[in-house]
Amino acid sequence: MLLKMDTLTMVQELKEVNAEKQLLAEQIKKLDHDRYWKNDEKRTTEISAVKSSLLNQPDFSTDGIWVTNRSTVSDKELQEGVTVELSKFSASVKGDDLNIGIVMQNTSSPRQAVGGYVCVTLVNNDQAPPLYKSVNKDELGESGYPSSYKSGSLYHISRRTSTKKMKFRLTEINEYYTDAMVFLYSYKGRLLNKKDVPLGKEIFLE
Repeated sequence: MLLKMDTLTMVQELKEVNAEKQLLAEQIKKLDHDRYWKNDEKRTTEISAVKSSLLNQPDFSTDGIWVTNRSTVSDKELQEGVTVELSKFSASVKGDDLNIGIVMQNTSSPRQAVGGYVCVTLVNNDQAPPLYKSVNKDELGESGYPSSYKSGSLYHISRRTSTKKMKFRLTEINEYYTDAMVFLYSYKGRLLNKKDVPLGKEIFLE
């Protein structure tokens, strides 16, 4: 009989504890609702503060993000020592596409990984004034120079050479070009090399 009474007492106490827990959960839910939803002004202020914090974070830069082999030389040595040469340029026409192949050679001293953007401008010097067209589909500035170096194709040379292929669609009747200008930029926009390459007209007539 005593055991049965103790059991009934424990069951009753457990019910009371569960009831108190449920009441507490409802009170917490109500407090959250009152704080974040009933007070529109406070909620708006908190949201604005979060947005402001996110917008005021420092800008993320991708300059040099692809350079994994960091050099220990100083910035001055990098400025003076980074050099890239255009070792090979090829061009051929297939259908309406002008296919371009570029081989770049890392000639930096001290030796270090180098990368950036390569831009190509086609030139028709038979026209007056000369006609310029960007292979990278960028707007061109004075004398066919790219208006933005970041419009070029990314390249990276960790050892000696790197190859880049491009394609330009010929859209006009009897369209041809006499020369190509190749611009090799660093990640930060410094012009490392510029080379003019003559194009044979016969490749556009094949």
